[in-house]
Amino acid sequence: MDNTSEETVSWCRFEKVWVGRLKDGKDWHALCLEYKQTTPLMLVTFLKRKLAEFVVQNFEAKWQDNMFKKCLENLTIEQIVLVVDYVENYSFQWQNEVQSQHWFNFQVTILVHLTFRVRADWDGNPNSRIVTKYHFYISDDKQHDNLFMQHCFGLHKEFLQTQGQPLPIEHIVFSYGCSSQFKCGRSLFYVAFYPSLTKCDELSLGTCM
Repeated sequence: MDNTSEETVSWCRFEKVWVGRLKDGKDWHALCLEYKQTTPLMLVTFLKRKLAEFVVQNFEAKWQDNMFKKCLENLTIEQIVLVVDYVENYSFQWQNEVQSQHWFNFQVTILVHLTFRVRADWDGNPNSRIVTKYHFYISDDKQHDNLFMQHCFGLHKEFLQTQGQPLPIEHIVFSYGCSSQFKCGRSLFYVAFYPSLTKCDELSLGTCM
């Protein structure tokens, strides 16, 4: 750790580097794996900032994982657990594309929606208590905002109505916390109206919020 030492250490990190200019003249940066050859002191100085962030994120991840397991263990017939996440702007591209294909690819938004609910006809077997359903919503609408979420949740509400169970009265939502999509009052306000929502209500509710 002596800053006068001439010893070096090899390490690498991901960082944004300049790779060229776009057609409009703006700089184009890309995330690349950059290799470093520095003194140990420079490596430790860099790690000190990152380790502080890692400790917090590691604590949050363990806490959320523990809460998710507790939710499933204590889940009742009137509750449903939702795990939602966006795969934003997924590009359809060939792995080994010809040069002319590089500028002609299509992007879609994918909303991954997992649901966990207590089986209505549960026979007491702990291995079959929870029913897990997987829903995927694919759209060329790349706004992926709260209104898109409401539309997908509306489709999910219609799916729940076909399952022969009453609509849940409590929704427990796990998401990555984007305020414009899930982590806001609009999402909670929307699912709170599930029992009384109709297609006309959905339209007016979406526009007035």
